[in-house]
Amino acid sequence: ARRPRRRPGSLALHQQQVAPRGPTQRGSGMAGAERAPEDGVAVAAAAPQISPGVERVLKRLQESVAQGHYYEAQQQCRTICNRYQKVGKVEEQVQLLSATTCTLLQHHQHRSALDLALFLVDTIASHPERFALPEVLSLVKTVEGAFRRSFPSAEEAPQELEDVRQSDISYMMAVLRMVQQQRKQAAADSTRLAAGDELEKAVQDVHRILADIYMHPPAQPVLAVEHFARAGVPQAHAEAVVDYVGATGSYLAADIEITRAVVAHLAAASVASALTFLREAKKCLKGKKDIVLWGGTDVEASPLLHFCSYLCLSIERRSRALADFLVGKYQPALARDPSLAVAIEHCLAERVPSPRQADGLGDLLGGLMSSLLQA
Repeated sequence: ARRPRRRPGSLALHQQQVAPRGPTQRGSGMAGAERAPEDGVAVAAAAPQISPGVERVLKRLQESVAQGHYYEAQQQCRTICNRYQKVGKVEEQVQLLSATTCTLLQHHQHRSALDLALFLVDTIASHPERFALPEVLSLVKTVEGAFRRSFPSAEEAPQELEDVRQSDISYMMAVLRMVQQQRKQAAADSTRLAAGDELEKAVQDVHRILADIYMHPPAQPVLAVEHFARAGVPQAHAEAVVDYVGATGSYLAADIEITRAVVAHLAAASVASALTFLREAKKCLKGKKDIVLWGGTDVEASPLLHFCSYLCLSIERRSRALADFLVGKYQPALARDPSLAVAIEHCLAERVPSPRQADGLGDLLGGLMSSLLQA
């Protein structure tokens, strides 16, 4: 039977089983599992539906990959896609690039796969009018899911895991730049306001994926924090931070990680986002049994968590003088992690005026400082 003709630009997905790494493939466990919907980023084990002509080419490339000719398959794919590009077959080019990328990742060839994945992003970015944003995001998540399923276990191949993770990050950062550029163009066009809103949500989705990659065990929360803050998911971020700290076997450093995250939300998002994160993080901590923070304090008595609340207030009131006072008052607690001072200074430089620019805040600052000194 003849296949039904698809409309140009369609990237509809069909289900394709992709076997996770098993015991004989140097990896198992989480690397092969789909992310749950609770992660906020659903990734289907799917590949792009392809036209008959592309399917024939793909079959030859897959046979080459199965024989271990990975580089040859990568180069053949590039050559054929360049031919497609010259004759305007952009949809076919995207189909072949995405499918070959997924095939290479099934064989754990992440470097060759990354080369084709970046070619894929460049192709879509060069022809934004040919593809609907939801279809692009679905395709992006499918390819990223193939990267994630190729992650080896940290116990068996820690260096390889970091190499694959970096390839995945490089791919998603290219996607982020593409979507940010499209958002910028939409913002400059008054006739595309609705598209701008859709693209803003897409940027948040990509940040969430990047945060999720960084939190894949072994987690790297310092690198994930800004992406979480820009993803607009403070509650999920709070849960991830508390879970990460709990996995270390001690909550003594929970206040440091929470402070780092609050500062990131203040710098990259808003005071409301930071306060929501702080509230949810405290709630998560209180839900744990026998929590002891640094200095033998409980959640409500933690100096750094007090600092976070007051820092949010200083930025809400746009008072650099109050913020500087707080940094000095809580210096002993902040000094436990020197990177906090750098992050706070960057945040303040972005969000509040310098003391010389403060005007009309004397009475307010006097009252607030007196209250703080008595705290």
